[in-house]
Amino acid sequence: MQIELHPAVSLLENTFNVLIGPPEMLVDAINSNLDLQRCKVLFISGNYSRILSRLNRNITELDIRRAFTSFQLMTILEENHHTFLIVEHDPLLYEDAAEMVEYIAQNLRQTSREATVLVYSPDMDPHLEKMTP
Repeated sequence: MQIELHPAVSLLENTFNVLIGPPEMLVDAINSNLDLQRCKVLFISGNYSRILSRLNRNITELDIRRAFTSFQLMTILEENHHTFLIVEHDPLLYEDAAEMVEYIAQNLRQTSREATVLVYSPDMDPHLEKMTP
């Protein structure tokens, strides 16, 4: 199955993807994409979300979890049972645990074997750069 988020952004099933762009791009993609209603979608945010408050309340098939630490993010990924994960990248999760970046990246890749994973960020930062190779 292919998920079309935006006319220029399509995601293949069971892949690890990174999207860098303005928050409006992801908000519009989620709010206007009826295909997402057919998937079990998990939205994972960090300490602060640029996306959650802007989502349409009519989206009923979207579970939301917050990770306040990188260890909580690892636990959420390990407990995953969704088919599509949207992870809103939060660099604050790695300020006191920079060594966790590689573990999170490995876990995201592992999760993408069973689910489509999209990591979203409005811009690139050193932590995200380490995750993307």
